Amino acid sequence: MWVSAFPTTTRRRHTFHVELPAGPVPSPNEVLDDLGVSLQHGGYQHMCVHVDDADEARAELASRGVDLIGEPFEIEDISRRLAFFRDPWGNMIELSQKLPGAGS
Repeated sequence: MWVSAFPTTTRRRHTFHVELPAGPVPSPNEVLDDLGVSLQHGGYQHMCVHVDDADEARAELASRGVDLIGEPFEIEDISRRLAFFRDPWGNMIELSQKLPGAGS
């Protein structure tokens, strides 16, 4: 597997397009709906992407037919609003938005 990220331009701002190509696997991984359960498995769990607005990003993904997982939620201890979706192979991807007033 390899990862590439290159800038693309949208109507409103610069973003990044990330590709994670992979070849066939001997047996597919179990598709999980619960982050807590996924963390009990070894290996890759999920990838996190910082976004300016998790709800806006989630709405854009929904408009494109992406498989969303649950509803967005906030974790005050880390000052983040999080949302999750799944790629076509069942891998979880996290959207992370820094809450107003949060440090770096």
